[in-house]
Amino acid sequence: LPSDTERELRAATLRFFVWCFQGYDKYVAVIGADGRLPESLFDRAGFVKQADHLKNDTQAQAALDKLTASQMFDRFVQDIVTEPDRCEVKFFNESIVQKLNRSKTRKALPTPFLDDRSDCLAETFTPPPPSNWGLPEGNTYCYASRFPTSFDKSAFGTVRPPATLIKSAELVRVATAQSMLNKTMV
Repeated sequence: LPSDTERELRAATLRFFVWCFQGYDKYVAVIGADGRLPESLFDRAGFVKQADHLKNDTQAQAALDKLTASQMFDRFVQDIVTEPDRCEVKFFNESIVQKLNRSKTRKALPTPFLDDRSDCLAETFTPPPPSNWGLPEGNTYCYASRFPTSFDKSAFGTVRPPATLIKSAELVRVATAQSMLNKTMV
């Protein structure tokens, strides 16, 4: 797990990018009805010129112009246009919405991705220790000095299905689809 300093640095970096790019979504191109990407995915000049939070700061506008001209930003926009449902994209967009929701002059918008707790781990599974069942008293079962190429099935008990730690709607949907697929293949 990251240290407290690393967490603080990540949080500060996120706050910086959220502040810089608030309102960027109005300048991102949309994929055409024919499925083609437009020539330019982002109206950089329009965004920098209209950035309300930078109106009176020419140095900040120049820095934002350079940042939006970077390969990193091009990749960011490409991800947003081609994969808008990616978790990283949803997280960033809703982080901007969450920041803007703190304003008293605007109506708060929902942030369902940030508010969703279905993927939070509620428990930690600790596997049981290896069984010595069937072995002489005080002995343990082990293979020689290398990883085995075959297993003696009699040395193992019945395998039980693992508990699902994450119980999100997406996992339920995938499990249901897999179950239906398995039934049709039989």
